[in-house]
Amino acid sequence: MAGQPESDSSLLTSLLIEHSHGTYEVILRRVDIHNRTAFVPVQLLPVSGSRHLIPTHSCLGNAMSMQKWMDEHLDVFAEGLTSFE
Repeated sequence: MAGQPESDSSLLTSLLIEHSHGTYEVILRRVDIHNRTAFVPVQLLPVSGSRHLIPTHSCLGNAMSMQKWMDEHLDVFAEGLTSFE
């Protein structure tokens, strides 16, 4: 409904990030700043591997870029491919 605030949980998303020292789940909150969408890390959960190193800011950015690319190229994954040919 227009004018209704979004629920808190609808603003959250998560990414699994594979890092050379382990796998992490990053919980992100979507925020709108000056008509642009951004994501703010809320929680970092180690899934496997070494827990003393955390992904860098660029690692988070790369994961978000890859997720965006995958969302825009669903046909690649629907055909069971892993890249364009």
